[in-house]
Amino acid sequence: MRRIALALLVVGLLIIATATAASAAPIVRTTHTHQVQTDIAFPCLGAPGPQDDAATVIYDTDETLHITAAGEDADGNPIPPFHVVIHRVETFYVVPDDPTLPTYTGHDIATFVNNTNQKTFGFSSEFNGKAYGSDGSSFRFNSNGHIQVNADGTVTVDNFTFTCSNER
Repeated sequence: MRRIALALLVVGLLIIATATAASAAPIVRTTHTHQVQTDIAFPCLGAPGPQDDAATVIYDTDETLHITAAGEDADGNPIPPFHVVIHRVETFYVVPDDPTLPTYTGHDIATFVNNTNQKTFGFSSEFNGKAYGSDGSSFRFNSNGHIQVNADGTVTVDNFTFTCSNER
């Protein structure tokens, strides 16, 4: 009888702990940043060949972070299980290092999702944008990435794609 009572107590505590984590209020943070990056590889600029084009890029980013977690540790990191979604909207200006290439202004939207529990870590991202060149050209770009890691460190999913279509 004691074993049954103990088992029921443990099950009850697990249900309460799970319900508490599932009902935790989301943490929402919204930020705006202005960032300048120099000599970065910015694909799709139009240089011949498969290489990326070096450029100076200026970003203005609005980012919203949503976290639903069991709680936060002393450093502000979420305690598993947790679900994190970052939604980012950017405008950007690209100045290629090669002066024969046009400058570009553009807009992109990115979403990053992280699901973590005691057994797995999962991350996915999607990034879509369009840029318009000073010479009338334009390009679209899209990237998707997914990774899944088990608690023992085994990577079970790992893929990334990037496409760019130049429109002249």
